[in-house]
Amino acid sequence: MSTRIPFKSIYLNLVLLAVATGGLGVTGLASAAGHNNECPVGVLPNSPGDPSTTLNMEFGDGTSDLTRCISRRNNVKLLIQINQYCGNSACTRAYALHNIYNVIADYETTYGMRPGKDYEIVAVVHSGGGPLVIKDGTTGDGGVHVVTNAFEDDVKDLMNKGVKFYFCMNTTRGMQKSGFLPADATSALVTSMDSNGVMHSVGYVTAGITALADFQQRGYEYVQP
Repeated sequence: MSTRIPFKSIYLNLVLLAVATGGLGVTGLASAAGHNNECPVGVLPNSPGDPSTTLNMEFGDGTSDLTRCISRRNNVKLLIQINQYCGNSACTRAYALHNIYNVIADYETTYGMRPGKDYEIVAVVHSGGGPLVIKDGTTGDGGVHVVTNAFEDDVKDLMNKGVKFYFCMNTTRGMQKSGFLPADATSALVTSMDSNGVMHSVGYVTAGITALADFQQRGYEYVQP
């Protein structure tokens, strides 16, 4: 009759043995468990000047002690709602896209997280945000209205960085009826090819609001920029 030893017991014994023999320090133990709750660096991704600038040097003495670092560094799933086109009347900055850039910079530069492995970002685009995922200069079948998307290159860049954009079909229908999208709406969605020759495309969801709820049910953390 064979006796099975639970995997957790084997793992725990190995970790304890490694610690006892000096094979794992505190950092090693954290890595073995898949977690690390210490701030890895003292520099923010958007710090000006010398990259060796510390938080205390940039913001004043005691800043490092007052800074809260994120405690979860793997399997981070972020959901962004984009339901506006611009953040201001002059339309010089796309709504939400700058926030996504900041998130990526913080995750990758400050915490050394890897896209697609340690974190992933999904953006659901609907309502007023529709033009962001439409190719600049797109016209409807009637040729009357033209979609102006000054931020198409930013969307392409974020897609190449691993951000997945999903477009609401209800918004698609509305833009078709208004004459901004052709019957073949899919041909008007932004696409991009990264440096490895991989093509990225905007996907669809049947309804933006229900998709937001569905992604949250699947473990994504919701953010409204």
